[in-house]
Amino acid sequence: MFVGILLQAQTPTRFQITEKDGLPDYEIYDLIEDKEGFIWIAANKGLYRYDGKEFLHFNHPKKRGLSVFGLTLDSEGKLWCNNISGQIFFIKDEKMELFYDFQKNISGKLPEFIVNNKDLLIATEEGLIEIDLKTKKKRIIKDFSIESSMYHAPFYYKNKLYLLHGLNLLTYNNNTFKKIRSFNSILSKGNYKISPLQLNNGILFSIYSNKQFFELYLDDKWIKIATPKELQQLQINHFFYYNNEIWIATSKGVFVYQINFNQEFLLKNKLLEDENCTTILEDKNHNFWFSTLDNGIFVIPNLSIVKTNSLKNEIISDFEYFDTNTLLFGTIDGKVGWINTKTLQTKIFPLQTKSKVTKIALDTVRDQIYISQENYGYVWNIKKNEIYNSPQLSLAKTIVITPDALIFGTYNKCLKLKFIDQPYPLLQNTSLNNIPNFNSKPYLFQPTIIRNKRTYTATSNNDRAYWVGYVDELYFYDNSQPYKPIKYNNKSVFAIDMVSDKTTWIATFENGLLSVNKNKITKSYSTNEGLLSNELGKIQTDSSFLWITTNKGLQRFNKTTQKFDNILKSDGLETYDYYDIQPIGNYLFLSSRSGVYRIDKRKSFKNNPTPTIFFTNIETNGINQKINNVYDLDFNNSSIKIAFNVTGFQKESFIDYEYRLLPQNKNWQKTDNGINFLRYNSLSVGQYIFEVRAKHKNGLPSKKKSIIFVVHAPFWQKWWFYTIIVIVILASSLMYQNYKNQKKAKEQQLTLEKTKIERELLFSQLENLRSQMNPHFIFNALNSIQEYIMTNEKDMASTYLVKFSRLIRMYLDHSRTQEVILENEINALQLYLDLEKDRFEDSLDYTIIFSNELIKQSIYIPSLFIQPYVENAIKHGLLHKISNRKLEIKFYLLKTILFCEVFDNGVGRIEGQKIKNARPENHQSFATSANEKRVDLLNKTRKNKIKVTIHDLYNKENQACGTKVIIEIPIKKNESDNN
Repeated sequence: MFVGILLQAQTPTRFQITEKDGLPDYEIYDLIEDKEGFIWIAANKGLYRYDGKEFLHFNHPKKRGLSVFGLTLDSEGKLWCNNISGQIFFIKDEKMELFYDFQKNISGKLPEFIVNNKDLLIATEEGLIEIDLKTKKKRIIKDFSIESSMYHAPFYYKNKLYLLHGLNLLTYNNNTFKKIRSFNSILSKGNYKISPLQLNNGILFSIYSNKQFFELYLDDKWIKIATPKELQQLQINHFFYYNNEIWIATSKGVFVYQINFNQEFLLKNKLLEDENCTTILEDKNHNFWFSTLDNGIFVIPNLSIVKTNSLKNEIISDFEYFDTNTLLFGTIDGKVGWINTKTLQTKIFPLQTKSKVTKIALDTVRDQIYISQENYGYVWNIKKNEIYNSPQLSLAKTIVITPDALIFGTYNKCLKLKFIDQPYPLLQNTSLNNIPNFNSKPYLFQPTIIRNKRTYTATSNNDRAYWVGYVDELYFYDNSQPYKPIKYNNKSVFAIDMVSDKTTWIATFENGLLSVNKNKITKSYSTNEGLLSNELGKIQTDSSFLWITTNKGLQRFNKTTQKFDNILKSDGLETYDYYDIQPIGNYLFLSSRSGVYRIDKRKSFKNNPTPTIFFTNIETNGINQKINNVYDLDFNNSSIKIAFNVTGFQKESFIDYEYRLLPQNKNWQKTDNGINFLRYNSLSVGQYIFEVRAKHKNGLPSKKKSIIFVVHAPFWQKWWFYTIIVIVILASSLMYQNYKNQKKAKEQQLTLEKTKIERELLFSQLENLRSQMNPHFIFNALNSIQEYIMTNEKDMASTYLVKFSRLIRMYLDHSRTQEVILENEINALQLYLDLEKDRFEDSLDYTIIFSNELIKQSIYIPSLFIQPYVENAIKHGLLHKISNRKLEIKFYLLKTILFCEVFDNGVGRIEGQKIKNARPENHQSFATSANEKRVDLLNKTRKNKIKVTIHDLYNKENQACGTKVIIEIPIKKNESDNN
């Protein structure tokens, strides 16, 4: 009866693996762990491998259907599986390989098979088929003693092959079958299922046909075992033998039994109630895996960490030790109760308000319990089993009992509540049995304020002295000396919890664990000494150990050996956030929002094996490489990424990776939590040894794994390269000298050509000068002067003569340079046109226009360049027109090009040519030919070329009405452009 009560009151903590964790299928048929710690999963959707974090799918192109079954490991650790279609597969080099197809030997039933060192044996309707693993030679073994075609359940026991043929259990040795047992007496022909389970000293057979039977084959004897009532109507899917216990996976959970001396099943535990379990597996880290037919996979890391079902709807806010079998508690919704620590039976009752119970304290001197809520307080007289109102006890964060008072800490102050009543004599064998009665009688204290500061915790280990942890300081109080704050490294101590035995232990917010003697800190413990974190939570003490909660796990500190042991989520904890903890007898109780847990202090700490680390991927320069022991890298291809891993459920919570790169780093370094790869962006030339190891937080580091990287020097650091360099330098020197000689000769040739061009250009300028001072112009000018003299217009003759001489002098000045500023060219044009206008007796109207952005003083153009085009406009266009002669010269700048437009409204080029041809002395214009030649010469010395375009103008009647010459001169300001 006690066992039944206990089973109902507790459930081992479990974790479910679902699609949120990446599980690809909920319908799981089989599980197995290989020698590297991978969990292989046979599911409805196929075969998967799980490393504790990721699932990897394996498939074969010839596989018929999705589902696989019968996961088996051979003596070399190779994984085998099969399917309903009769195909046998194995895994090699990370691939699924088809070994044999038995489709012709089966009729739609799932065949059972086993693998030994040499052969694969498969039970089919044709008999037991033996396949040689190397040659695949097939041999069919048959038993002719009965007519049945049902061969099934082959297995080895004590190096002897057993199998079932029909209803007979046979052994096979030296090509001979021997009948061991016939089940005809308990089974009839038809549908039946016989499953063997090997025990330490025998074989347990489950036999089912309408009813469930069990028989034990022990020392060549057959012993019938009564079927437990709870199994009689259930479907049995799997057997598992562990620690002398028989675990039976059924359609309604897992039942754990022992066979007692009376050869009866004794129920020890029940797990995963109402789950249709198909397989049970214990992995290398002593986690228990359970596959189900419709709900994925469950993992129970620790059978000794259980959750109390009786309090599954309550959130416990505080614990208080009562006696070795009883634990007091309060809840966040205003209830108080107690729990039997052995049976986990609970009694609970509500207080008068539903506010949170913040603290419970047992006074063994006065035999009463102090209860504090957020808005009220009580005193529970155990002898009278009555509860009295005590409003002074509300909002407690800590209560410490001294001989004459309570040290009472709240959210804003610390008080000393002195007892008014004298203590009752200590009662013997006090126990809690019934729910107490409420008495309206008040229970009062005489209060004294100790300090007006928020109080977190307090403790005492003798009659008078005590410690109080405030929001800003830790104080020690002793009547024999003034109180004073306790400092750690000359800084304030922020205590979150304290407990006292022979030593006062202080859990801090960020400084780890401290031990205190009076007002001095005697020792400190941090992550360097073995703490999982320096941020601590609750602490409690028992005779030998200190129990500590941290944000990274639960720890047990051995006060004698000064060593820490850990319980992590991978060991069965569902959370690290606890309201309170309390050791009591052989157990430790923890309360959290997830429920109340009981940890067996004797069995909950696992002997975890040393993890095995392996490399999963190597990348060089972003390209995946095959995993080898040595890698040769070029100097410009020395970027590497090294990925590594271990296997195991929730491995991130208990594995740290440490690495080093020799000879660059000799000290081991730790990766960030959850990071299982390292990247080196660029290694310098040399040989490196990368070493990595995995360290279990509860154990020793693994054997290191290493890879050698050799980064080769670039070719320019090789001896043969230096030889080539010397040869190249000598050859280059000779070639360079030859190049210099050729360049010098070319420069000399260019100088000669340039001199020749300059000479021709000068000659062109002289020709232009000659053309500008042509006899016509000089003759016309002299005639004009003569006419002014003969008409006795001396002033006009004098003025004309002055202009004429100025123009001749200006032309002579311009002819001495290759370029002149635009302003001087315009001045010369204006003087020339004034003379021409006088000659035409004011029948010539000319205009010189230039845009505002032109800075005439800073723009250079070739000297004596514009005037020949103006002269042509007058001579060949306007001269043949009787009146209304108009000439317009326009200068404007577009970016770095000077535009000059010369427009006349003369007779046009065609008419002018006709007039010219009609003259008896027909000759080519000297100015025109000279200027064309000059443009060609100038462009030979310029990067940006001069362009001259001539446009004939016509009116609406398509009659010639003039000529426009557009001259484009690329310029540079303030300097000549002769590049």
